[in-house]
Amino acid sequence: MQFDDFAGITQEEWKQLILKTIKAETQEEKLHFYAQKLIQHPEPGIEIQPFYMKEDLAGLEYLQGFHQLWAQSRQTTGWINVENIAVYDEATANQQAKDALTKGTTGIRFNLLNRPGGKPMLTGGMTTEHLFDFSVLLEGISLSRIPVYFHLRHTQLENLSNYLQEVEKDISTLMGGIIFEEIALSAILPDEFTNEALLKSLQVSSLFTTHTPYFKLLLIEPVGEPLDDNAEMETFALPVVSLISYQLQAIVKLIDDLETILPITDILPKVGFIVDIGDYYFMEIAKLRALRLIWWQIGRTYHPESNLIDVFIYAQTAILVPPADEPYQSLLTNTTQAMSAIIGGCDALAVQPAAFTNPQDSILGKQIARNVSAILQEESYFDKVTDIGAGSYLIENLTHQIAQSIWEKLST
Repeated sequence: MQFDDFAGITQEEWKQLILKTIKAETQEEKLHFYAQKLIQHPEPGIEIQPFYMKEDLAGLEYLQGFHQLWAQSRQTTGWINVENIAVYDEATANQQAKDALTKGTTGIRFNLLNRPGGKPMLTGGMTTEHLFDFSVLLEGISLSRIPVYFHLRHTQLENLSNYLQEVEKDISTLMGGIIFEEIALSAILPDEFTNEALLKSLQVSSLFTTHTPYFKLLLIEPVGEPLDDNAEMETFALPVVSLISYQLQAIVKLIDDLETILPITDILPKVGFIVDIGDYYFMEIAKLRALRLIWWQIGRTYHPESNLIDVFIYAQTAILVPPADEPYQSLLTNTTQAMSAIIGGCDALAVQPAAFTNPQDSILGKQIARNVSAILQEESYFDKVTDIGAGSYLIENLTHQIAQSIWEKLST
């Protein structure tokens, strides 16, 4: 007897079997329970059924074809294990980075928005901005071997660019990127922050060239909803569709400005996305896949021959505050969030350590965060499959719904 000899079962037959198990007096009550309790609506416009079958892939051939192309073009199946370091003092931050690199970290993100250097300081009545000493910050760390991401303002770009040209023998091998705070601020507060100063800095930067293919100069953080006078931004509180839509709108605005001074073929490959990863496991997987699809489509509207199918995605888990009676509960949450980012196809992953109040716990928390990513890569073999979610009825369907909703929001 062959497997095909068994009679198939339709979606409607499965649904009727489920309805039989629901304890309700009438069929209408059962159907109401099914619709209200078994069908999930994680956010407006998105619907998750209680079960999926091959029939749910009907009409989604375009999506499967796209991700097959992405899997074939992807340069690596692994990801960069990034550690975030806030820079208050260059020498201290350098030691923290080198220590992390000996303990499983494979990439560093320096947050340069903290004092000194991130905010203007008053000196003798004059407003000045401290320029970081990158020779101290990056002592012993070569961007040709270690990807480094800098979160900074445009006023630091020339300083960084000059340093890298001096110490790196071949800038074409630079790895990492820059996260400009101004990009997000110009989208959130357009009347107060413009891209004008940033554009001038980018125009003269030697890093903005096709000769630095592995250095993403336009990494964009999650962008919240534009503020009014009485609102506060909470990016994590926004729905997935809204969050990604605002992020795409912000980068499109910058590209439109940049296109007046730089070739579009130089601009598009420099774009990368930083994505916050939440707890809704399958939604997190699908949103990375949808983002990749939408950006590829946007890129082709700028330049039909652009090859943006393997866009750089940097995922970061949430910063968690563990309950006092379960101090390491965050370990499980971080692991599932990291798994969803990896299955979604992230290129870099920053597992955020839990927000412990005890300094000793904080040190251990950082090591645990590094190990989550390392274990998934080195011992769980998540890096051995290019597209883990390919063909999943649920994930493919969710990806389609999210992508459609993003397009609708971008088109309004």
